[in-house]
Amino acid sequence: MDSNKEIQSFIGETTSIIYAPFHVINDKLYDSILDMPVLSRLPDDFDISGYPAEKPDWPITFVPALCPACGWDLAGERDSLALLCRNCDSAWHHRNKRLEKIDMGYIPGGSDNHLFLPFWMIRAGFSGIDSQSYADFIKSTGLPAVDKESRNEVTFTFWIPAFKIRAHHFLRIAKQMTFVQPLDEVTEKVPDGKMHPVTLPVTEAIESIKIVMAGLIKSKKDIFPSLIDAVIIPDSSCLVYVPFRTGHHDLINEKYSVALNNNILSTAGNL
Repeated sequence: MDSNKEIQSFIGETTSIIYAPFHVINDKLYDSILDMPVLSRLPDDFDISGYPAEKPDWPITFVPALCPACGWDLAGERDSLALLCRNCDSAWHHRNKRLEKIDMGYIPGGSDNHLFLPFWMIRAGFSGIDSQSYADFIKSTGLPAVDKESRNEVTFTFWIPAFKIRAHHFLRIAKQMTFVQPLDEVTEKVPDGKMHPVTLPVTEAIESIKIVMAGLIKSKKDIFPSLIDAVIIPDSSCLVYVPFRTGHHDLINEKYSVALNNNILSTAGNL
């Protein structure tokens, strides 16, 4: 095993295509904005006629924000990837030019001064690593068990933030929530309270699972080499809103001993 191998991934990245104008004069390629040559001489096989001059055929399309199940207006922030229907308690996201339903619920609790933060509760496994139950997870990671007797047969799930924040805060919250493995029953309806928008898709959350697992492993010498080449095998996912009390400086969930500074969310809008 190569000891220099690392586990890394780009989570929540934004990819953009930028079209810039160029023109050709006397076999030289010019930047049409700066009016300066970018190549002293064009390749012999260059043929500008092979590049279409018309605008890309990218029509703007709209999907009505109406619940496909009941026809009610869907609610969500302008940057939210999940739209919620309070009439039939359902959640939807845009995929393949239409709205598709996603499993959703919330952990009861909280009051007017609470904010519900969204998490992707993901059931997934790794090729070569057993993590189907909490007991398997503890054995694989070498972590101390929390209330082991009541959790041994509980299906193990990863709890990944469904919102973008800075990388080290993202991994910290994901590791804390995954280690806690909340046993609270998830109520399958839209919570009555203020909710933070979903800004990280489940596909990106799945990509982060291996990094979260690597951060939780204590016996890295024994397990880390297997994790590097392991393949994530996702099984199911559910969007779960978790209540956090809004303090002067922090968002706090006392039950799970998880806290997040208010400024971390407020400065995450440009990520």
